[in-house]
Order: sequence, then structure tokens, then C-alpha cells
Amino acid sequence: MRYIYRVLIGVVPPPFDAWIRAHQAELAFIQNRSSRVRWRLGLVPLSVVTFGWLFAHAPRSLIGGTLMRTILATLSIINTTAGVGLAVLYFVDSGPALVAVLSVGLILQGLYTLAVLAGALGTRLEVGRHVQLVGSTLSLVVGTVGVLAGLVTNLSANAVDPEYGPMAVAMLLVFHGLFSLITFGSDGTGVSPRQSTM
Repeated sequence: MRYIYRVLIGVVPPPFDAWIRAHQAELAFIQNRSSRVRWRLGLVPLSVVTFGWLFAHAPRSLIGGTLMRTILATLSIINTTAGVGLAVLYFVDSGPALVAVLSVGLILQGLYTLAVLAGALGTRLEVGRHVQLVGSTLSLVVGTVGVLAGLVTNLSANAVDPEYGPMAVAMLLVFHGLFSLITFGSDGTGVSPRQSTM
């Protein structure tokens, strides 16, 4: 296709060739974007195959293993950061009390999970693990309800100005709760190696 554009640009005299050059640039942008989309979509089956192979050959590496601990630690940092951001918005804009509750919940969830992963609970490890499982289950349930409520509210015919912020917070709760249950729900795994010696 680019050869056709070269011929057209060579035949059409300036300044009339400007439209052809603009069209060529736009088409190249669209082609690059579609190739990026195809490349990203190709990552989906690759990820599924990789995780499937890992789960079939070394299930401990996924369930409560290093990979899940790393993902959960990353999600905990994201939740803590989001909670701090919500707290700042609450104090700056004087938003509803729900924003303050969500910010405190996200901060506590993130920091407590990081403490459990790092082994900061010491001899109270088993109690902390049970508290983590209860909190993760509650987080998953509340987050799922929040996502469904956000979908119903935003997709309704009366939704003039959709609000996606609460639904994003609910999705953070869902992902953190899900990965936390996977990490801590497998025979005491999911904690750092030095905790097992305490």
C-alpha cells in the first residue's frame, strides 16, 4: 500500500499532495494501533498456557507460592496508594463519609496484608492468617456487590453522568480479596519463609 502512496505523491503536484500524505500517516497510525491490539490479544492465550503449565507441573508455585505473594504485595501497595488518594480527596473536597470509610478500608487492607507477607506478626502468625482470610472473603463479597451495583447504576437509562470511581475501588477490593484467598488459603502458605521458623 505504501508504494501506491509513493506513486500518488510523486504524480500529484504540491500543495495538493498534502492530503495524500496526511491520509498515509493516518492509515499508518491505524495499522500500528491494530498491530498493537493483535499483539496484546496474543498475550492472552500465551498467559493462559503459561499459567496452565505452571499449575499442572508445580501448583505450589501458583497457590501460595512466590508468584502469588508478589502479585498480592503489588496489589496491596496499589490499594494503600488508592486509599491515601481517596483520603486526600475526602479532606480536600469534603466528600461523603463513604469515601472516608473506603479510604481507611483500603489503607488497612493493604498495610495489614503487607505486614502478614513480611512476617511482622511474629508468634501471632496463625491468628493473623485467619484474620486475613476473613478480611479477604469480606473484601471479595463487598467488592463484587460494589461492581454489580456500579454496572447497574452506570448502564441504566437514567444515568446521565456515569460514575466509574466507586466501581474502580470495588474492583480493587475484588482483585485483592481473590488473590489473598488464593495465597493464604492453601495450608498456611503465602507467608514469607522466615515466618515458618517463628
